Amino acid sequence: GGGLWSSAPFSMINSTVSANRGNGGGGISAQGQTAHLTYTTIASNTGIGLFLSASTAAQLRATLLAGNNTNCALFGGATLTSNNDNLSSDATCTTLTASNDLTNTNPLLRPLAFASPFDFTPTHLPMPHSPALNRIPPARCISTDQRNVARPQNGACDVGAVEMAVWRSYAPITRKP
Repeated sequence: GGGLWSSAPFSMINSTVSANRGNGGGGISAQGQTAHLTYTTIASNTGIGLFLSASTAAQLRATLLAGNNTNCALFGGATLTSNNDNLSSDATCTTLTASNDLTNTNPLLRPLAFASPFDFTPTHLPMPHSPALNRIPPARCISTDQRNVARPQNGACDVGAVEMAVWRSYAPITRKP
């Protein structure tokens, strides 16, 4: 794994794994244990975004996979289970079939960057019309995102590590005589 290689059980919450390179898993490579990914973004890695092998059992919830050479690959008895609200930009994460999962869907992400001068960690912000925005009912939200921004914003939570606050501005309307 270019970003993370693990042969021990692990949980990842509110994390972005991006711009890594690996021979198998460019983002995450897990072997022979359990892995729990919650509100995580695995994007723009060279190689496989999530590589599972040797009987690994992984569970994904509100996780976004996009822009990797391949998003998911399972070998050696590995299993991938959806706990709902996931989004994959390709069709390789075949077990993401829960009611609020989306596969083969472009999440319309911005490049990896700091969202504001006050952020302490870079993220892939969703663009304004991203299908990752406002997908998750408040009852399934966690309290903050990777940057410690409150969830939900705008009435529902976003898929992945970052919650997007949508700012609306209103211009006064004037009548011309």
